[in-house]
Amino acid sequence: MARRQFTKRVSHSQFQAMILGMIGMEITEARPGSGSCLLIEIGEIRKKTLKGRLGKLHRFHEGQFGLMIEFDWRVERARSIEFGSASAMRKMDRGIAGLKGETIAGIELIGDIPELKVSLSSGRRLVSFMTLESQPSWVIFLNFHESWIHVIRGCLYHSNQT
Repeated sequence: MARRQFTKRVSHSQFQAMILGMIGMEITEARPGSGSCLLIEIGEIRKKTLKGRLGKLHRFHEGQFGLMIEFDWRVERARSIEFGSASAMRKMDRGIAGLKGETIAGIELIGDIPELKVSLSSGRRLVSFMTLESQPSWVIFLNFHESWIHVIRGCLYHSNQT
């Protein structure tokens, strides 16, 4: 039986209620994805294996919560940018590895077209920002990636598969 995807629009207050469980949790895994993509797993980790179309097994981890920012993002200190998606690969890899163990202190939506600002316990901030003629390209995964929050046409949506 094929799985269907359900998507519904959510308000800013509904968004805050949905991500509340992330606050105070630790980043347990942080890694670069394809291109300039940033992948973060938060809280308890589950190992998962999927079989690809050609029969190859793909192993990966899913956190209790997760965050993916495609394209543009940066990590800020109090008054400077520490590193970001356009940094040299070596600096970006070291910086991303340094996010592991940080605690999520807060998550905000910024701008009229919602971008993310994730405040960390160290005082650093992770900020998404799209620079192409498109939509913000971030996703927050909930409940071990069973559902997710993302942006469509400038609005927040919650999606899941059933």
